[in-house]
Amino acid sequence: MKNLIIFGHNDLNKSMVSKYWLEHLQAKKDKDTTILCLCEQLKDGNFYTAIQRDILKNHDRILIVFPLYWYSHPSLLQKYLEQVLTGTDNAEFVNELRLNQSKELMIAVSAAAEAKNFGFGGAANLPLDMYLSNWYGFAKYCNMLFKPIYCTYNVYTLSKEQLIAECDKAYNQFLTSKGR
Repeated sequence: MKNLIIFGHNDLNKSMVSKYWLEHLQAKKDKDTTILCLCEQLKDGNFYTAIQRDILKNHDRILIVFPLYWYSHPSLLQKYLEQVLTGTDNAEFVNELRLNQSKELMIAVSAAAEAKNFGFGGAANLPLDMYLSNWYGFAKYCNMLFKPIYCTYNVYTLSKEQLIAECDKAYNQFLTSKGR
């Protein structure tokens, strides 16, 4: 299977988790894995949609990595989704995605908060899955298998080694877990 890892951080130079994960995954990737940094794909404020769509079409498993920004994904990732998946010519592309029912999608997020904050009665008052439920909808709409969300919590207290260990756990889940 061909794997695509998309890093959706707005600025990798200001990143903590995404920067370490990117370096680590680039060092261990194989010929069947493509790594895409959205902040490097943006040209003149836009994505080349034809190129981005070809990349998505040519991969079986997609892992999207991003920091949790106000209980959601970063604006750059939103722009990518809007430009690549919407527009006047999106219907044919989305139909192709929907017809290919073997694609898998997984989300790996990093959060400054502790895990206990996500849940009824916690500081966030809702489970993380509820904040990221739009990804379930996206996967369902495109007939993708959606793998369990992976979250690295409390990131500001973790060492580089701990962040790399979290990366390995997320990547192993990406490669081995079953979707729904």
